[in-house]
Amino acid sequence: MVTSLVIAFTFVLLGFGSLRFTTVRGVSQSEAALGSTLKVVHTRQGEFRMINQRFATWRELEARGAKLGPEQRVVVSNASPSHWFLSVRDTKTGVICDQTGELFDESAEERKPRCRE
Repeated sequence: MVTSLVIAFTFVLLGFGSLRFTTVRGVSQSEAALGSTLKVVHTRQGEFRMINQRFATWRELEARGAKLGPEQRVVVSNASPSHWFLSVRDTKTGVICDQTGELFDESAEERKPRCRE
């Protein structure tokens, strides 16, 4: 009886550990995918600013062909002549990543996205 309880407890612990690992891996993959999207947005913002002398809202970028991943949705977007902000959510995991770009940023690496669950 005691051995059966120990074995059952061990399997329950292994099941929870496996579930946690899968969840952490999914969140990590979501953050990486959102980070890639935000790098592309950074490039698109630079291109838009060169032409229009200001940054674009997400709707303006989308009208010019920018796309999100299939499970990504824009939460908030705003822009001005000197900065832009975009918040994107992964609908599968619930992870949200935000990024701001400034007038004098030279690359997307200067400002890392901030992600939260």
